[in-house]
Amino acid sequence: MRKTTSTEQELYVGSSGPKLVKAIVVDNLANPRYARYPQNIIEEAGGKDLKLIARPFTYIAPESGKAFEPLLSQLRKYLPDLVGRSPMVEAAGLRYEELLTDDPALKEKILDSFSLYGSGEYVLDRAARLVEAGVDHLCFRHPLSDELVGGVRTVSERIPHYLREI
Repeated sequence: MRKTTSTEQELYVGSSGPKLVKAIVVDNLANPRYARYPQNIIEEAGGKDLKLIARPFTYIAPESGKAFEPLLSQLRKYLPDLVGRSPMVEAAGLRYEELLTDDPALKEKILDSFSLYGSGEYVLDRAARLVEAGVDHLCFRHPLSDELVGGVRTVSERIPHYLREI
């Protein structure tokens, strides 16, 4: 095993199956600037058939403010362990210690960097920016919406059509 002094994390993907690895799944990926990071790694490694999958927490609400608390409670549960001290935090302009902050400005930065939230149109726009940054597939994670059926409809009826157009 080679020791490295770099603070930049390396991405290793391995498999012993007959089809090997087909995708890299990145939980909480909602930041287009960070999406370019694993996409560049895939390209540098010659993985032209390797797909990048983003799995951001998603909350569709008519008013963005309604999404803050449900998403923050989910992000506070998962971010320290799922994201930890990764380059995703740095790409968000945050420090690890700030992931559980009560500072309103930092809360919004956390939501913008690790989740998709707001009206259906705003979520569509943010999803499109991820696709433009190199994400091949989106997996919209819970809590999705206070009105679960309406949230599922937005995702299933509007988002695929919208993304095919870009």
